[in-house]
Amino acid sequence: MTEPTPKTLTLPAIPVREMVLLPGARVPFMVARSASVRTLELGIKLGDHLVLLGQRNPKEDQPKQESLHAIGALALVESLIEVADGHYRLGVLGVARVRLGRYLDDGDVVKAEVEVLAEPAAAGEAALREAFHGAVERFLARSPEAAGSFVLDPDMALGQAVDAAAAALLPDVRDKQAVLDQAEIEPRLHTFLKILETLAARSQADKAGEMDALVKEHKAFVLGEKMRGLPDGRKDEIAQLRERVLKAEMGDEAEAKALEELDRLEAMPPQSAEATVSRTYVDWLLALPWRKTADDRLDLDEAERILDEDHAGLEKVKARILEHLAVMRRLRDLGSGALRGPILCLVGPPGVGKTSLARSIARALNRPFLRFSLGGVRDESEIRGHRRTYIGSMPGRIISLLKKGGVRNPLILLDEIDKMGSDWRGDPSSALLEVLDPEQNAAFQDHYLDVGFDLSQVLFLATANVRHQIPLPLDDRLEIIELSSYTLGEKKAIATRHLVPRALERHGMGGLGVAFEEGALEDLIQAYTKEAGVRQLERELSAVLRKLARQTLQDGEGPFDPVVTRARLPELLGPERFLEKPLGPEPPPGVVNGLAWTPTGGDLLTIEAARLPGKGTLRLTGKLGEVMQESANLALSYVRMRAEALGLEPGFLETTDLHVHLPEGAIPKDGPSAGITLAMALISALTGIPARGDVAMTGELTLRGMVLPIGGLKEKLLAAHRMGCRSAIIPAGNARHLGELPAEVREQLEIHLVERMDEVLPLALSRMP
Repeated sequence: MTEPTPKTLTLPAIPVREMVLLPGARVPFMVARSASVRTLELGIKLGDHLVLLGQRNPKEDQPKQESLHAIGALALVESLIEVADGHYRLGVLGVARVRLGRYLDDGDVVKAEVEVLAEPAAAGEAALREAFHGAVERFLARSPEAAGSFVLDPDMALGQAVDAAAAALLPDVRDKQAVLDQAEIEPRLHTFLKILETLAARSQADKAGEMDALVKEHKAFVLGEKMRGLPDGRKDEIAQLRERVLKAEMGDEAEAKALEELDRLEAMPPQSAEATVSRTYVDWLLALPWRKTADDRLDLDEAERILDEDHAGLEKVKARILEHLAVMRRLRDLGSGALRGPILCLVGPPGVGKTSLARSIARALNRPFLRFSLGGVRDESEIRGHRRTYIGSMPGRIISLLKKGGVRNPLILLDEIDKMGSDWRGDPSSALLEVLDPEQNAAFQDHYLDVGFDLSQVLFLATANVRHQIPLPLDDRLEIIELSSYTLGEKKAIATRHLVPRALERHGMGGLGVAFEEGALEDLIQAYTKEAGVRQLERELSAVLRKLARQTLQDGEGPFDPVVTRARLPELLGPERFLEKPLGPEPPPGVVNGLAWTPTGGDLLTIEAARLPGKGTLRLTGKLGEVMQESANLALSYVRMRAEALGLEPGFLETTDLHVHLPEGAIPKDGPSAGITLAMALISALTGIPARGDVAMTGELTLRGMVLPIGGLKEKLLAAHRMGCRSAIIPAGNARHLGELPAEVREQLEIHLVERMDEVLPLALSRMP
């Protein structure tokens, strides 16, 4: 049997003195050294895990690797309280043993390369377990005062039980380190039992002599002095907290809860874990912006200027946002309070500017911008938080964002709202219902806070790529604003006004006169990118500027020319990646241009049909979905019904097979909107009459020959325009959507509205049958 490969990690590391953490044990301690404080803050950012390494010499302030024990502990930070002078009080849980590889101290933060040691199995565990339990029970019987709250668990694994007993029963850090150093269970047990025998013998000797009484008296005296010095400072601290609570204007419910928690905290021993939990809870209540608000700047002219400055195109979207702000302004002027209406949700393909629009709105309103990415969130507690009964509980992300923003009326963007999941941990989309419902969010209940917090002043915006993936109850609370793909003209404007200047600044090329000719930008958009938005375009611009930057610094790269022309693009970026071209003026029979919607915008979909000798079989290839396969069969049935009008023999299928193929066969294709295109491809193949190569079409076909409306019309017609088609055939039921098209598309693309398939034939075929 092969041994598992050890897991090696590089993690923030804190050297500790006079303290040893064993796996499974919980230990509180203080972090005061400046390097350790910075390391702790880094560890919290990276996921709450630290490596604790014991110092051989506790007096050494800046230990090196040789001054540290080779075996340490991987620790999980469960509680964290900032005390005076930037120091922290921590509560940590031991997770596993680690073996130190390299100790990395750069003078700022400390990291360590460590190998996480898995807990091994023990041979003959039954006999070892019996010896262990007997020794521990004898020790507890002879020295009950040493046990504290330790209880021997008979069901615990042997290795874990030895670690737990060592953490509870061994008072000396050197003894605990000796147990920690043993990765194998049998040597660990023998080390522990030997130390336990020594302790028991020492305890008996101490009880027999007078020295034990003197030591105990001295300890009691020192402890009493400490306890007498503690209450006054602690009372002052709690009094200050109570004063802060009364000044925070939390509201009656939250204030009563905070004062109740302070009363409980005052009655607890300061070293108890429960005191840490209560203090953290009060700190959270005090940190929230119960009354503080940002001053709204509801100047519509300024908001319009900012939106136009940040985004080219998207006129319909910007108009809806300005309408929203106008209503907020009217309500504020009338003193009617906040706008309690639907939450705006920006839906569109990646890269069209949904997140940047939200940033622009926040800038226009003068509100803090806070982003909550919901992609992949499956745990309801991410929204509502954990109840305080759980170890390491924290508020949910909504409350955490409000604390970060510092005001009660920020703009919170709920990004990728269509990509949430649900499992045994709960359904986060259901938890969002209370957050987004204006009738409920005035008293939002976070499980950790357990008091209502008013979210009605927060301006929520959401984004999604695909609307049908948004859960229906959530969709009902959203007002959907569709963002479609950009036209070529809009992409050129965005590149000229935003992308090129930003890329020049990021690459340090601002003062070198670098410029892109208009033809070069067109080729860059059409031949090197295929997207609805402009993210890939920005990456390609960066690639060009990197090549130019190298030319300015290396003579071997050729002379530096700051002007990027169409002819230079292959030299800078390589050959063209996308060579989409429409069909010729008269393609072969059976080949027809269709239109498709994709998550990155519209696309031209070529459908090929061929007539073969056979017995009436229809074969479909190109990774077609079930709905598209049904459309193909329906199209064939329509052709058979219209055989006489099309000049086909009534029994033509008895000696004919038909093969329909959609190129790019590795890409899945589905949907009913290719119905008329499939029928036209079959008609062209069977009659031998070519279809027009400059015409593209889309529409769902019924068995009676009716042409039904389809979705994604704007993206499809933009694709037809981009590919150079002169005409497009669409269902008459989509006429109401033509107003969404840019003016340049409506002017340059001849659009035919049809209600029946018979109307498509003269428009699409080069001649009638």
